[in-house]
Amino acid sequence: MSNVRNFISGIVGMAILIGACAGPAATGPAPASQGTKAGPGAAPVTLRIGTKDGPDKPAGIQITEYVKRVDALSGGSIRI
Repeated sequence: MSNVRNFISGIVGMAILIGACAGPAATGPAPASQGTKAGPGAAPVTLRIGTKDGPDKPAGIQITEYVKRVDALSGGSIRI
């Protein structure tokens, strides 16, 4: 009986842990203009990145793709 109880407790614990970790990620990022319970939305964070390569060179192409991905994944709250 105690083995079954330990097994069920372990499963429930893992479900709670996974739900807690995946909760915010599952809903996706909030748009930059949307506020939260903590208050109004903050202005987007702007970061700078550079390279001596032109936009048609490998580093330039990678940076362009990186900028697109950051924009998509952050919901516009991070700009490069």
